[in-house]
Amino acid sequence: MEQPTARHEFATVQWLLAHIQRTYAVSPEYLWARTPDFGAFRHPGCGKWFAVLMKGLPREKLGLAGGGVCDVLNVKCDPNLRGSVLDGRHFFPAYHMNKAHWVSVILDDELPRDTLRVLLDLSYQSLNPKKARSTGKPEKQTPRGASQDEEMVVY
Repeated sequence: MEQPTARHEFATVQWLLAHIQRTYAVSPEYLWARTPDFGAFRHPGCGKWFAVLMKGLPREKLGLAGGGVCDVLNVKCDPNLRGSVLDGRHFFPAYHMNKAHWVSVILDDELPRDTLRVLLDLSYQSLNPKKARSTGKPEKQTPRGASQDEEMVVY
């Protein structure tokens, strides 16, 4: 017997969509015809994904017994943090993504929203494009052993 997605999970997904729009000014892109409820969120600075929402993912895809579906968010996760995050209850090796750099998070009312905020921020920030070092002006360097008066201009 398949368990439908619980009403509280729907509320969590609605909150998540509103939070991402409000915080990062990004809406999901629904890219796949076979899974029209799966949406990717792109970082506006570099165009890479920082999160993927999968509404109605079969639980067995995460290795969970019992059938039914759940709503899941994939986020980028530092490989050094990944091991301490995975708990087999809310956090799993990423479904359909690089398991070394992504985790899957089951969205339900037991998962604190602050935890989601932090995970999203870390994922988003991991893709921040490096600020350009050049301001368009030549960079001044002082050669080794020279005084500040003997600066070189490097183009």
